[in-house]
Amino acid sequence: MESHGMNFALPIRAFKAFAPEVMVNAAKLLLCVAAFASAGAAGASEYPIDRMIAGRDPSVAMKIYDEFYSNASNLVFKPNPGCWAARLDLSCLSVWNTSAEPHSHGGTLISPWHVLFAKHWYLGPGTGLYFREPGGRVVMRKIAGVRHVGGTDLTVASLAGELRGVEPVRVLSAGSAGELTNGAPVLVVNQDKFATVADLSPFPAGKTASASAKFAFRKSAEPGRAAFFFRVRSMDSGSPTFLVDGRGPVLAGLHWEVGEDSNVAAYAGAIQRCMDELKPGCKLKMK
Repeated sequence: MESHGMNFALPIRAFKAFAPEVMVNAAKLLLCVAAFASAGAAGASEYPIDRMIAGRDPSVAMKIYDEFYSNASNLVFKPNPGCWAARLDLSCLSVWNTSAEPHSHGGTLISPWHVLFAKHWYLGPGTGLYFREPGGRVVMRKIAGVRHVGGTDLTVASLAGELRGVEPVRVLSAGSAGELTNGAPVLVVNQDKFATVADLSPFPAGKTASASAKFAFRKSAEPGRAAFFFRVRSMDSGSPTFLVDGRGPVLAGLHWEVGEDSNVAAYAGAIQRCMDELKPGCKLKMK
């Protein structure tokens, strides 16, 4: 039989000539795909706080209110438009009180009738608390009664009148306490009404986020967050720490000691019972 075989020598020589360039370009393509996927994963896992503080000057962006103390004496509370947390509804913070020094000491609104304080520094019946509504109006409600949450550094106070123009903060539930993870950024408020940033610290050995009485926070090792850190002082007791999600702030704790907070998720049920004893019919807004 006659053979009609083909000569493959020429295409093989051509492939050998171009093979290195083909392999290099393929490798570059794979690296680009991997980098794109990695960037996408990093963006997807980024915390809202990181996006909100990016590119901002901490000396300006930490102040929730402009000229807080000089204006507060006239019960004027002007939001700082340059604050990194300006788009968050922080009206749950009582901005001023009628009796205690400093007058900036206050609590956090957890229902239209209830405010949460640190037990070691709470304000008693008859004290007036001022709140700034999102629209700008400043309103005052007096404290009617208090209940201490047993075995904790938390105190619930009831108000003498309903507070309708201020949105109570959402409270972290035991079921969502897993978000209190080591290294997660949190919004830490002080008595000067600064929106500072810290990283959560590990829970004590053998303790879970839903059961631990306290959690700690520290200055971040990440430079962007570290620039917004401001060390909590003794006069900041009872001020809140928030997680931030796509819907806004979530109350995680109140300052108990320097760098440590009462973990509200561990005591949400007990807080609710105190609320029911003082003024029934209001439920915590749980995350």
